Amino acid sequence: MGPAWDQDQIFGLFSFCNLSLPSIWYKDERGDSWPHMRAYHRLYQDPEFYLAWWDRWCQLRRNEFRVSQLQADTDTKAAQFAKAQVRNFQRWPVMGKIICTFQGTCIANAFPTYQQEVDYLKNWMAARSAWMDSQSPYNTPPAFAHNGNHVPADQPVGIASGGVRGGSLKLDGAGDYVTMTGYKGITAAQSRTVSAWINTETTGVIVSWGREETGKKWTFRVQDYVGTMGAIRLEVGHGWMVGETDVRDGRWHHVAVVLDSDGTPNTEELQLYVDGRREVPSNIYPQTIDTVAEADVKIGAFIGFPEYFNGRIDDVRIYDRALSDTEIAALANLETPPASGLVGHWKLDETSGTAAADSAASHTGTITGNPLWQPAKTIYYTLDGSDPRQRGGAVSPTAKNYTTNGPPLLTENTTIRARTYAASKWSTLLEEDFLIDRGVVINEFMALNNTTLEDPQEPGEYPDWVELYNPGTDPVDLGGMYLTDKLDNPTKWRIAAGITLPPGDYLLFWADDDGTQGPYHTNFKLDQYGETIALFDRDGVTLIDQVKFGDQFSDVSYGRSPDGSAAWGFLQTPTPQYENGSIQPQ
Repeated sequence: MGPAWDQDQIFGLFSFCNLSLPSIWYKDERGDSWPHMRAYHRLYQDPEFYLAWWDRWCQLRRNEFRVSQLQADTDTKAAQFAKAQVRNFQRWPVMGKIICTFQGTCIANAFPTYQQEVDYLKNWMAARSAWMDSQSPYNTPPAFAHNGNHVPADQPVGIASGGVRGGSLKLDGAGDYVTMTGYKGITAAQSRTVSAWINTETTGVIVSWGREETGKKWTFRVQDYVGTMGAIRLEVGHGWMVGETDVRDGRWHHVAVVLDSDGTPNTEELQLYVDGRREVPSNIYPQTIDTVAEADVKIGAFIGFPEYFNGRIDDVRIYDRALSDTEIAALANLETPPASGLVGHWKLDETSGTAAADSAASHTGTITGNPLWQPAKTIYYTLDGSDPRQRGGAVSPTAKNYTTNGPPLLTENTTIRARTYAASKWSTLLEEDFLIDRGVVINEFMALNNTTLEDPQEPGEYPDWVELYNPGTDPVDLGGMYLTDKLDNPTKWRIAAGITLPPGDYLLFWADDDGTQGPYHTNFKLDQYGETIALFDRDGVTLIDQVKFGDQFSDVSYGRSPDGSAAWGFLQTPTPQYENGSIQPQ
């Protein structure tokens, strides 16, 4: 990456070369020409250190280094600097100008506006992250097939290697797709269901057919405008429905759209699902649905102008009927899938070739572009927090084979660690803490409340606050549970007896280190520079929920969007005791 003083080079901002090119991103500075780098060179020669390094990279990519998170953080910081940058470029008018060259070689990009500079950085981070992923000498790590780390005690935790059900197909977003020649999909006003497993960090088309005309197309996609960014969207031509859950997190999600036709269906009658749960629409534009039999069904591409899917797709299904909530949940929970009405099923389990078989009919797909088949690999996982790979490369005696033992069924809070193994090579590590759903989550907080929410008991005071949310259908008795900002002190502050959280409701606690003000005031404050907030059960041992956070910003809250989901981010508008809106635009 370059030495410490070359951070401008690392971020693609220096002027002596075109740093949008991957060929520039890699600089082998581990040799004798850089004496201070020799220690790192030796470390990278140690296979255990090198694997641990990649393990850490993959962990960050699933969390802090998700493209959506990096871009949201960039937007937040750019907004904070908006006024300052105006003054800066008034004092030094260099915006859009080249101010330095190096040895007469090439020059950097120079943009005429501040927003273009910000957009360049966001796009660069996405490209750089994908390139870094591609440099790993190890097998692609497995991924959890779920939406969040709160799971019911009787629900299996799916772990995917190539795909969720067998293998998958990896599309590049630049011309890769599958065409079912001669198959026009479900047309007119007929009932239908489309479902798939997807893994992506960006927007794009999942399945599409029909004609680009009012009410005449059927396009299932990841949203790129109006409504929640990154949510699933069904377009029919000048009409749509958009969901609420941002699925651009690099994890596997089951997505589905259902039309239960009454003969004259409208987009308002659609049902969208993510991970087996029905979505609350974030945006609807009413339009009658009358899909025309024209363009062939495509996986990963739009029927009109060039627009593609970037990521992995698995187990695409088309039904000629409306599946029920229970049937959709069965698909998402890896249970026996419904067979009735299945008219198209592309498992995408092939390992080579240019054809994608249809196991339900004869609509074989033809591959366009150069997508990569992702064959299934052997998965080993542990439930005791240990690594399924022993030092040196042997399989741990405590590791379970996913194919033999099946998906884990959890009865208590558990750390699952998993790797794939194929061709005598391990993947990097997948690790996550799973919490048994106990009916309440930490949903939103603010660690630097300067002007947003005034303490009604102390006019003029603006303390930190933490919001709890009950996503279930039954009330939760909070009395005797504990809130803390120190994991090594789980019983730091006890919630008073008699405090109950109704289903679908919110409850606010003031983190002001002043318990004398009443039962909703904790004995700790939040650290604006980052820490952990945790909720423990009455035994003071069982962790119910936690959120680890970094630097916070004045009057900006951090929360789940939608409420109770796995997706955390800085919210566009703080919503204490109300439904959370969208995460900062990306």
